[in-house]
Amino acid sequence: MASQRLHAIDKLLEQGRFTQALEKIDAALKVSSLHGGLLQRRVEALLGLDRLADAELTAYQWTQAHPNSPQAWRALYRLGLENQHVALAMDAARHFNQLTEQTGELPVTAISESDIEAGITSPYTNAPVPIAELLQMDIGQLYLATRHFKEGHDVLKSAKEPPARNNLGLCLFQLGRFSEALDCFKENWDQEPRNLAAIGWMARIYLFLGDEEHAQGLAAPLMHTLPVRMEDATTQIETLLLLGKEEKALEAFDKAEEQSWWQAAEGVPALALVLHMGAVCHARAGNTNRASALWRKAHDLNPHIPCITDNLDDLERLPIHRHGAYTLPIDDYLPIPWLNTITSDHSDDPATDERIPVSNVYLEAVARISDPRAMKLSTALLMTRVAHGDRDAGNRLLAILKGKQGSFRERFSLGMALLQAGVIERGETIELWDGKEFRATRIQGHKIHNEPNPSKLSPSQQKRMAEALYAFQRGNLTTARKLLERLSRDAPDEPSVWSNLASVHERLGDKEKSRALIEKSLEIDPDYLMGRCNLALTELQQGNIESAKRYLDGLFDREELHIHEATALFGANAVLNAMEGDYDQAEQLLDSIAPVAESFGETERVDMYRSMLQPALFSSLLGKKGTLARLFRKTAE
Repeated sequence: MASQRLHAIDKLLEQGRFTQALEKIDAALKVSSLHGGLLQRRVEALLGLDRLADAELTAYQWTQAHPNSPQAWRALYRLGLENQHVALAMDAARHFNQLTEQTGELPVTAISESDIEAGITSPYTNAPVPIAELLQMDIGQLYLATRHFKEGHDVLKSAKEPPARNNLGLCLFQLGRFSEALDCFKENWDQEPRNLAAIGWMARIYLFLGDEEHAQGLAAPLMHTLPVRMEDATTQIETLLLLGKEEKALEAFDKAEEQSWWQAAEGVPALALVLHMGAVCHARAGNTNRASALWRKAHDLNPHIPCITDNLDDLERLPIHRHGAYTLPIDDYLPIPWLNTITSDHSDDPATDERIPVSNVYLEAVARISDPRAMKLSTALLMTRVAHGDRDAGNRLLAILKGKQGSFRERFSLGMALLQAGVIERGETIELWDGKEFRATRIQGHKIHNEPNPSKLSPSQQKRMAEALYAFQRGNLTTARKLLERLSRDAPDEPSVWSNLASVHERLGDKEKSRALIEKSLEIDPDYLMGRCNLALTELQQGNIESAKRYLDGLFDREELHIHEATALFGANAVLNAMEGDYDQAEQLLDSIAPVAESFGETERVDMYRSMLQPALFSSLLGKKGTLARLFRKTAE
């Protein structure tokens, strides 16, 4: 190893540039994989990045490459203790202390093998576990935590203890050996009926393979078996959520708090995941205050779990923007090597999913409880299957659309994708979750944006238009009128100038002038949506329903709308529906656009149209037999 390369790495480490140092170290290790100095520096870089498990594995590899290095064993000892791998840490202490007899260094504190065996017992039988088995469990768990599944499998394939056998099953799942993984978990459950981790993973693999009947059949033992350790409680709650048993998952969390191990676990970082699962249950049940308190307690115990901080951040958003409480990231639900393969182009849109037999029902279940990346990938895979004629995939996507996971905008976009794929009909009304409640939403197939529409105005004229609109919004109508009149002379072919000038005159009370200016905008561009919507409203104010219909006819056929155009279109049609006496349809139209408008900060426009509905309905009913009674009945309902 060239000394100048080591010097460059040391410089990066001194500067705290751990990512760059790690890149150089890993490149050098490809050439000199057993270089002790590089392995030592890799431990330092990983510690600087708070990647404790990777640092511990590197220290372990360092001891295997250099068994006579006291520094390697001391590093493994310290990291083993920090990561609560007691058997591995004490094995490192034994090797280190043997070497100190030759080097003269002070020995580290060690626990005898007999004391370890006496202090660590099986969670199910309370019988002592042989030190060799404990060491095997620690090393296997370390490989699993750092995603070295082949090495983990090789270490654990002869394991006997249920927790170690569970980890063997996880390695098999991650390696794509699903039938073997299922058999492993079955054997584990047969060996120990209280092994909730084995039951949970059996249910998950059945669902993964599309066997929903057997997966749901395991819900009963999942619900009725009490967890004997934290890891079991975590898997129990998570799997019940995956199976759609949200009330039972919350009950399972409540029962876990009553178990004897819970009090002993207070203050232990590993309890953070159980608290997190409980917070998810409470959040999904609508108890956001309780969820927030649990997540904060979990964060205090272990601030290094991203899903906890993600969920806390999600609660701080407006309801319409929330993704929804999620359990664990997608890496916990799909084989990581496969995920790395299909996303190797740094995209979550896989070209094909034929390399893995993941079922539609599993993808739906994952999307229903997992993070934004999982929802995006699951829906992308299901959309690919829809394109190949898979009707069940379409039904699964509909279930995701009608669920609570994902922000309103994300699910609205999914609705438009399903419209284009022919899964739903244009104009179909679907109950969509807006973060607080389900609202009837009509999927028209519009792509709604807030980017400026193409304009004939020059940059300086656009600036003047912005000044005019600002003056109008501030109530300075004289300034707005003067700026727009000047624009009408400089840019007479831009319909928005005349339309905005019409709005000023309407605010000034000159309705005839306002109408004339709107008509002027339509002379320039007969398809100008804002002009047609405004003229339709003018006709409705005068009771001319058929004329209003002519102006609005065909506008819903447009695929792309600016948010102002969308609110004007939906609002004008809502007023039209109210004038025709269909108040429910009018409200539904505004309910459909309201969440989108809120996401763009345009709620005032929707509120303006909503304020027109009752007067429009009232005027439509006057003079008809029984009209007032009908109006009062509608209001009471």
